[in-house]
Amino acid sequence: MKKIIHDYTTLYCRLSEVASGKEMGGALLKFKTFESPEAAGSFANFLKSFRVTGTDNPVLKAEGVARFLAFTNQFILREYDPLNPQGMFSSE
Repeated sequence: MKKIIHDYTTLYCRLSEVASGKEMGGALLKFKTFESPEAAGSFANFLKSFRVTGTDNPVLKAEGVARFLAFTNQFILREYDPLNPQGMFSSE
């Protein structure tokens, strides 16, 4: 579980000049999602901020959010499932 949270909350970035390919800088962003009650509340607000557009039907909106969460969960299970140690269930 610790590796999931680390991967899910860490973003590595490189900034390069397109013309020369010269590396201009780098960044490491850490999202403190579960570090404190305030951070967990912020993450909950982030999840509540997802919006489904193109319909006013509340059932379709709920289905859209549920499908997004299922997609995210599928990725996490495929990448981190201890019963799938060699990635044998990977779609790649």
